[in-house]
Amino acid sequence: MSATAEEEKGIKAFRENEYLKAIEHFSLAITLTNKQRIPGSSTIAQLHSLHAYRGQAYAKLGGTNLKSALMDARTMIKLSPLNPGGYLAAGKFLTQQGKPTDALKLVRYALAMIESPFRLDAEAEKAMKRNVANIEQLKEMEGRLEALVEYAALEDEKRRRGNMELDPLRLLPLELVEIVFREMDFRTLIRCMRVSRSWNNYFKNLHSSTFEHLDFTLARTPPKGVHFTNYIRYSQRRPTCPIRRITLSRLDSNELSKLVPNIISATAPSLHELRFTQGFPFMDKGLVETISTFMVNLKSLQINCEVQLTNILRNIHKLVHLEILKCTHASLRERPAFQKIQHPKIHTLHLDAHVEDDEETTVQIFGMLPPADHDENKPFHQLPNLQVLELHQWGISDVVPGWDLRNMTKLRSFELVRTSFSMFPLLPPTLTNLVIVDNPHTPIRAHGMDDLRDDPLLNLKQLNVRKNRCITADTLHILLGINTQAGDEMEGQEQVGGGEVTLNSNNMHEITYPHESPTSTTAAAAAQPKQQLKLTRLDISSCPHLTFATLDFLTVLPISTHLTYLNMSSLRSLDDHVSREFIHFRKLQQLEINYTDISGIGLINIAMMAGRDVGGLRIIGVAGCLRVGRDAIEKVKEGGAVVRYLEPAKSRAGAWFTALHP
Repeated sequence: MSATAEEEKGIKAFRENEYLKAIEHFSLAITLTNKQRIPGSSTIAQLHSLHAYRGQAYAKLGGTNLKSALMDARTMIKLSPLNPGGYLAAGKFLTQQGKPTDALKLVRYALAMIESPFRLDAEAEKAMKRNVANIEQLKEMEGRLEALVEYAALEDEKRRRGNMELDPLRLLPLELVEIVFREMDFRTLIRCMRVSRSWNNYFKNLHSSTFEHLDFTLARTPPKGVHFTNYIRYSQRRPTCPIRRITLSRLDSNELSKLVPNIISATAPSLHELRFTQGFPFMDKGLVETISTFMVNLKSLQINCEVQLTNILRNIHKLVHLEILKCTHASLRERPAFQKIQHPKIHTLHLDAHVEDDEETTVQIFGMLPPADHDENKPFHQLPNLQVLELHQWGISDVVPGWDLRNMTKLRSFELVRTSFSMFPLLPPTLTNLVIVDNPHTPIRAHGMDDLRDDPLLNLKQLNVRKNRCITADTLHILLGINTQAGDEMEGQEQVGGGEVTLNSNNMHEITYPHESPTSTTAAAAAQPKQQLKLTRLDISSCPHLTFATLDFLTVLPISTHLTYLNMSSLRSLDDHVSREFIHFRKLQQLEINYTDISGIGLINIAMMAGRDVGGLRIIGVAGCLRVGRDAIEKVKEGGAVVRYLEPAKSRAGAWFTALHP
């Protein structure tokens, strides 16, 4: 086995387009030549030739093999610096790799070195005479590469100008650009800063809301202290656009003790809204006191992480400008004193708390309590501007026997979700939204029926009592001020909205209010306006004690006149026989009758009768209605409604609904 023989085999394989086999033979020949290397020009020339052959074979394979070809070309240059062949091969391989600029630099370097007057010794003259043709090829390659580089530069310039012409910061008015970017979240704005230098300069110095809301909810990694420092520094460059909102999430617990106080102290003068999401670690007493001490201008505080509720309630009076307080995942270790909360500006209060799973704590709070004070029946009475009150997961019945909220004249929305209370709270008549959801185990008793009847919720627009096992029609009658007499069968008359409903000669409902007779209805109306119920949304789903027969008052004007949303899912006795009653709901837009006994015929009747004043129903939910067929759904679809139902093939897997759009 000799190097010459392997070289011949490699040349033969190369001519037969077997490049991998040729590379093997050339590599073996190079190895043998290096082992048998004898000082002299003949050995260098042989190695130069072998590397040239192997480099060409690598170049034929292309792709990542071009790097190996370039390595062979560089070896050729090292073996014979005055031989233009190595430079020609390297320039060719660099061009194939898409690097014409590097190839041009290499060719110019080769020509300058070979033709240098300082190297015109006898050996250099002989080399130049032997390689005149190669030198001419180098010069030709230089010309081609110059043209190629110039063309690439022109294309880059055109592309850059084209991008500039399509840049929205240049095309659109700044006012419109400002509106568009205001709709983006903080993470998207930070990514936009990396588009170009002009965009980076715009978002740092011109855009008004870049650092107005620091929201780290979508952060993939916990933000570092240097990030906050940079953002605070950028915002301080523009005093007219300071940081007003911060949403903290996924902070490193090791940096928490130092990082958060520094952020609060740096942004305290301008910060109006502060949020802590579920990814935030536990909020201890020290952090609560830091917030209440330094952030005097705070208007909204939303805590969605673990926190002791008593720590919040004790320090809330220090935040004199606070308007919104929301606490979820709050824990209780002692009895909350709602009647002691003092704040003149709070208008929204959301408290979602749970008792710690500790028998001793539970007994301390709910077991051995002293008798309730008179003020405890009137909680939140020191919050004069409270408009929205939302309480979730509370054992109110165990803390206070009953609440009287009638003195809260500004209260507009009241929510009790997953609570445990035995006495229905007395609510102000100004209430417009009432939500009492998911109270399955506790019966509802009133303080006194007379108290509730004296103050019906005649201004109520939204009522949600779903998932209450003990809600009855009598409860709704009292809430809505519908006067009924149990055990009396009244022929041709009903009671609604504090007034008496009679049937006139045209078999139409006519409402007569107290101190007026059917014959003097018009005259009384001219002297005193009628106070009618304007209920627009009603959810009575999953209430087992409610049936359509006990809800006949819904079909009496004016209750049915204003309803736009009605949820009667899982309502007993809702079948085809009562479908004609939906003719009274003339403004109804969305109806949910899931898991009822309605059939396809009843569905078509409802779709034809309900919502006539607004062009018909827009959304109908019939999920779980086994008697509704596909043909009825298609018929309703032709009328322009969206039908939500369960696919039969997917019902076993618990799939939700399929929406059929017209």
